[in-house]
Amino acid sequence: MGIVVDFYLRHQVIRGELTADHGRLLDLLNNTMEKFVVLGSALSKSLHVAAEPIKLGPTRLHKDQLLLAVPHDGAQAAAAPIRGGWVEKRSARVTVGVGPLIVSGNMHFGQWEYVTLDRIARDIDGRAFLPVTYARITSLYHPAWVVEAKSVLVARAAMAYVSLPASSADEAQHNTQALVRPGR
Repeated sequence: MGIVVDFYLRHQVIRGELTADHGRLLDLLNNTMEKFVVLGSALSKSLHVAAEPIKLGPTRLHKDQLLLAVPHDGAQAAAAPIRGGWVEKRSARVTVGVGPLIVSGNMHFGQWEYVTLDRIARDIDGRAFLPVTYARITSLYHPAWVVEAKSVLVARAAMAYVSLPASSADEAQHNTQALVRPGR
């Protein structure tokens, strides 16, 4: 038994099953050695019009074409195999534009990291996909269309913009000012 995942591309969403031997979805997507994701029992549905899904069967997706991934097993809560334990994080509320979609939710940062727009957008940690929890996905084409998920993985390369709502931006500014020392 695998995990059912919705992969959002620019004009369609592909739902399929990943086999259980892939481990965490985030680790699979951030694995630079693998350029593709292979799904079993895939379906394709338009993001533009209401139509019946098209059955695809086994399907190979190029990771460079992905905007978002939404796992339907709940977030895989197991610790990452490389780390072997949990890393303490704090969250910041963000809004991210990816293609025709807007994702609002919480991004997570190290306990002592600054939360800045530059930090979020810049690829300083080598991760191609970033997790957003308690996410809400909306469409610019269909404002009434909404998907809510515990966890969404956003392709960093597809992020057209990132916004920190006022409370997160104020917190980031406060954290920056608190660490500035006089005379430096």
